[in-house]
Amino acid sequence: MKKLLVAFVLVLLIAGLAFAGGRKQGGEERYAILLKPLSNEYWSTMKEGVEKWASENNILVDIYGAESEENIPGQLSQLEDLVRKDYVGIAVAPLTPVNLINGIVQANRKGIPVIDVDEQVDFAQLRAAGGHMIGNYTTDNISVGRKGGEFVVQRIGRGSKAAIIQGFGGNVTSLQRSQGAEEAMKAGGVEVVAIQPGDWDRMKAMDVATNIMQTHPDIRAFYCANDTMALGVLQAVQNANRTSQVIVVGTDAVPGAVESVKNGGLAATVGQDPVGIGIACLKDLIDAHRNGFKFDPNSDIPVRFIDSFLVTR
Repeated sequence: MKKLLVAFVLVLLIAGLAFAGGRKQGGEERYAILLKPLSNEYWSTMKEGVEKWASENNILVDIYGAESEENIPGQLSQLEDLVRKDYVGIAVAPLTPVNLINGIVQANRKGIPVIDVDEQVDFAQLRAAGGHMIGNYTTDNISVGRKGGEFVVQRIGRGSKAAIIQGFGGNVTSLQRSQGAEEAMKAGGVEVVAIQPGDWDRMKAMDVATNIMQTHPDIRAFYCANDTMALGVLQAVQNANRTSQVIVVGTDAVPGAVESVKNGGLAATVGQDPVGIGIACLKDLIDAHRNGFKFDPNSDIPVRFIDSFLVTR
């Protein structure tokens, strides 16, 4: 009887140590990354690069994408499901600055570290809800837009007209890129005749660009807040037989856009490093988990920038 009691106590101790050592799945620590829709090459490129790095370093990670840019509540449901699955760390790229706040708070309450991937959460509202993140890796999006705008000025010159195609209205990344591009164009003497949302969608951006060219037949350039929209705008320019008069500049340097630049389609794209951003986030999650993450809603949330670059032919 005494031996059975000792064995039972040992089992309890081992179980307690396993729990204290961090949540496991299948006996191994496992991380989750929830991105925006993987139909966008930027996010699919990040997924592939992070999976490759994780495989090479024996890290278990599951990477998910939001169903669509429009399904904002659906992404929160995805995050809440990940929290219930007890991953030891979760990275998120929110569709809006606030849509994942409740899920992040739920993860915090379970002691799961959460990091912000590229698209920034509204940290003030997160704190007000009692939540916290261990950090954010992103690109300086005002600088990204500025590089695109400066390239437009160099190509079309002072006194010319240009337009900016944003993502969803109110999206922070989109607004910052638009701001940088507009400031650069105005400083270079280029008139910005239109700033309209393309909803990060290729077909929507094509339709918007078509309408802008009809309203402003003397337009010389478009700056687009991502490459998906830029390729749609390029199609609109080609449909209007204006490729020799109108240039299109995109953002993200996804493979399809880089190929287009190489072949003389897009004039340029401002490149980010999605793989570098994703890997940096995963590394921080691993460090937080293995070094004994402690939830502190009052601590600062560090924002770290991964540099951008201009891709031309």
